[in-house]
Amino acid sequence: MRILTRGSWLTWLVIAFGALWALSNVQDISSVNETARWPTTPGTIVDSHIASEEVGTYVGKSSNRPMYASRLHLTYVYDVDGRRYTGSRWSALPPSANQATHAMLRKYPSGGAVVVHYDPGDPTSAVLDTSRPIGRYIQFACGLVIACWGVVLRYRPTFAGRAPRSWSAASRGA
Repeated sequence: MRILTRGSWLTWLVIAFGALWALSNVQDISSVNETARWPTTPGTIVDSHIASEEVGTYVGKSSNRPMYASRLHLTYVYDVDGRRYTGSRWSALPPSANQATHAMLRKYPSGGAVVVHYDPGDPTSAVLDTSRPIGRYIQFACGLVIACWGVVLRYRPTFAGRAPRSWSAASRGA
């Protein structure tokens, strides 16, 4: 039976952190890959603008204040089987401030034509961008590296001036 050392809780924490980080990115990657397989239909941008919106609360020593971030707001229309739908999701991933750029506004101007990827089981669910989230792949790899590092820390032999018992017994018999 393995006896847990004093610092072993920290290695379990490192393993859990890395595994959860990797898992959360796998879910995002899977969502984007799923939308890439959805059927497409032509659509039209109805509205496109960048707006500042409240994304949280900053808790200070003396007072709390709202935190704001710029967000890209898109509204587009598309037709599926003769029915008109309205969409506002740019990607399957959660919105980020990185999307709120003037380059994105130029890419999706009001009145512009777009290709809409819609869910065949629920045509009200649609996205415009299905490109691979390279940042999520990098974060997934980092999560795996951290989890593996935790496993190595947890299960590595400890060298405190002597070999572990299992090693010394094997070297005497050889």
